[in-house]
Amino acid sequence: MASFGILCGLLALTACASPSADPAAPVEDVALADAGDTSVDDADDAGALDAAPDVALDSADADSDAPDAPRVEDATPDAPRVEDATPDADPPLVIDPTWHDPDVFQVGTFNIDWLMDEYGGDFTPRNRTDFRHVASLVRAIDVEVLALQEIDGEGALDRLNLPPVWDRVVGRSGWSQNPAVLVRTDRARILSSREVRLPSNEFPSKDPLVVEVERLSDGAVYWIVVLHLHPFTDLEAVEARRTQAEEVAEWLATATDDAGVPVLDRAIVVGDLNDTHDGISRHGPAAGALLDHPALTVASDACDGGTTLGYESRIDHVLLGAAPAAAWTSAGETCAIVRHDDLSPWSDYEGGWRARSNISSHRPIFVTLD
Repeated sequence: MASFGILCGLLALTACASPSADPAAPVEDVALADAGDTSVDDADDAGALDAAPDVALDSADADSDAPDAPRVEDATPDAPRVEDATPDADPPLVIDPTWHDPDVFQVGTFNIDWLMDEYGGDFTPRNRTDFRHVASLVRAIDVEVLALQEIDGEGALDRLNLPPVWDRVVGRSGWSQNPAVLVRTDRARILSSREVRLPSNEFPSKDPLVVEVERLSDGAVYWIVVLHLHPFTDLEAVEARRTQAEEVAEWLATATDDAGVPVLDRAIVVGDLNDTHDGISRHGPAAGALLDHPALTVASDACDGGTTLGYESRIDHVLLGAAPAAAWTSAGETCAIVRHDDLSPWSDYEGGWRARSNISSHRPIFVTLD
């Protein structure tokens, strides 16, 4: 088994989205509003999810041009199920002290690989044992802010049964593959959140989830921008991904907070970009508008190896605007990739779906800010 610490490894490609027509349409100008100290559970009452007019996160019946699509579990009624193997106790919580220092602020991203709100399922099937091990990995990483991708919804996170110290926001534009953000409320708090509608996206769009977070120790405010760009390596997919990256860069160039301060200066852009500096296909790189952005520091470049299992490349990234980049430099410019596929108990537990472990095809990656 590999030891804990600053860990880096391999890569694989997962995601699901649909490109759209009219890529030349302008990115919607979204006024970023202050929602105050909120909890997602009472977001409707507190006004926590102040979204763009056509992406209302505080309404389950938000207007959409998309047809009513069947839920994933309904789309595969004959999918095999698995007995809910219940271990005698939760998996051991092993934490390396180098993973967390209370004097720093750590931000990461983790594509959990189609986390559904049911046991079984047809895409990344999991049983109770699998869910418990996914949850123990999240708890062991113990960062202040963890961006997630491919979350079915609130119910999927409920199945992780995380301690109540974790607050959360879950997007709603991605059908069963939504972005989300977890925040430790003893170290930070959510001020506001919204999804930004990209004009090239069609349902299910997985639009960027933007969450304003305040660090409690010093009052520093950061804008967490969670991305999950279009996957695959064919020319159409590469062009769709390139258009999405350009639209996000355009939004970052103009977005400001209520005081008129540019969001870009305090942005932490995280997520599964499904691309690298050099590209993942013969059609070349597609995320250059972000990975080569002059005002963003690609902190994930400080890691060695890849973020998903099976490929020697890195498609999950952490990009920092000026303020978080300065804090990252002050902390020593560190980056960690958690190789759960090499670490017990997550790599070798028994009782999971079909008697094997089923965490994710991606690895978490995080950086440390001073």
